[in-house]
Amino acid sequence: MKTYLKRPWYKPILQLMSFLFSICSKCLRCGDSWYWKKAHILNYSDSGSIFPCCEECWSQMDVSEKEFYAELLIREAERTSSNAGFSHYNGWPFQAIIGGAFQEIRKEESEAV
Repeated sequence: MKTYLKRPWYKPILQLMSFLFSICSKCLRCGDSWYWKKAHILNYSDSGSIFPCCEECWSQMDVSEKEFYAELLIREAERTSSNAGFSHYNGWPFQAIIGGAFQEIRKEESEAV
């Protein structure tokens, strides 16, 4: 009789942590680490935020480029999380996070003008 090992309970957690340390620890545009660059915090809700790029890069980008990097980060989180068995992040579906992030980007731009 063959016995099959069940997937360890901690594997999804390790996969999610590996994603967080690989993509979330640096600016997606210039690649610099958050250790020496200040991240631009982008709120997708009252209680949730992401930080796709550093302040320096963020200030040099137009709206479409900001949306690109925000969606890139969220899609990578979605891909990694679904591989780990999750379908949301902090209770938010990924499409709602993208919508909230885009709304915040447009709000920032209108306030800057």
